[in-house]
Amino acid sequence: MSNPNPEPGGCPCGEHHAGDISHAQIISALRTNLVGLNAQVHGLSEAMLTSAAPDGGWSIKQNIDHIAAVSGTFADRVSLILNEQRPSLPRANRGDEAAANNRDISELLHEYAINEARLANILITLDDAQWQRVGLASSTDRSQYEFQVDAALVHLIDHDQQHLAEIKRLREAYGPAQPLSGCVCGLHHAGDIRHAQIIAELRSRPCELAAMLQGLDEATLTRAAPNGGWSLKQLVGHLRDGAATYLERTELMLHEDNPTMPRMDRADEPFYNRNDLGQMLQELAASDERFAQLLESLTPMQWQRSGVRKSAESEARLVVDDTAVHHVDHEREHIAEISKLLG
Repeated sequence: MSNPNPEPGGCPCGEHHAGDISHAQIISALRTNLVGLNAQVHGLSEAMLTSAAPDGGWSIKQNIDHIAAVSGTFADRVSLILNEQRPSLPRANRGDEAAANNRDISELLHEYAINEARLANILITLDDAQWQRVGLASSTDRSQYEFQVDAALVHLIDHDQQHLAEIKRLREAYGPAQPLSGCVCGLHHAGDIRHAQIIAELRSRPCELAAMLQGLDEATLTRAAPNGGWSLKQLVGHLRDGAATYLERTELMLHEDNPTMPRMDRADEPFYNRNDLGQMLQELAASDERFAQLLESLTPMQWQRSGVRKSAESEARLVVDDTAVHHVDHEREHIAEISKLLG
């Protein structure tokens, strides 16, 4: 792909210089970007979603409309490339900047989810030769350039990440509109974490967390965060329940073909501050050790066993490898949050 942009012109983010992104990382990002995006728009008012950026750039809604449209274009182009030899590809749909702010946020998120999932479901079926297939795309000056599947998807992922970073920047400037409670971190876009590193962290994190909290009094453990978010005890309770959920999902994927994965059991959430801290830490450590032992036993094929994670807006196909990475990064993020609360 000689043209480094997904489509030169209307996208304000410029050229996209991604690093060496593996096929598995591309597919994982396409499956999970939506959940991180949901976290960023959580609690924002309509005014915040539609306000222009301080530098006059696109609003949050306009950014989402744009990445949804570009993902749809890439899905259409890849489908055509796989069915024809060096086809002429349709022009990019960049979204409707003028209309985006009048659209419902759930509609925009749903469109983005559908297009990213459609593309991921195509890519997961490709062999190495198909990743190298090309079509001919046209620039705004009518010149043509090769659109190679592998190179193009690297640029698409970086395009997504750049716009998601812009949305995060706008969110930090405008919101949240209400105190954040609960986990709004979504699925986590960790880098390429080696299997050995995943297993090592599962065994070390609970001990690290216990040491951080040792000796704290009950008032400190149950005090809400300055932004109205969870207390230290509530974060530990959430980590414990998250660990159990990730383990349950992985066991299900290993024993059933493409199962629908269970959502986290939140029945105990209102009682986290009343629970015994030591007991919650022990249960977290037990789940993580069991998960580590399970992962140690897997064959390369088993790391790729899949399941379906459903949300109100969409569904995504994940594999065991994705789930293990998400679990580790989930613990990293919340333990970093605990560290910040402790000062």
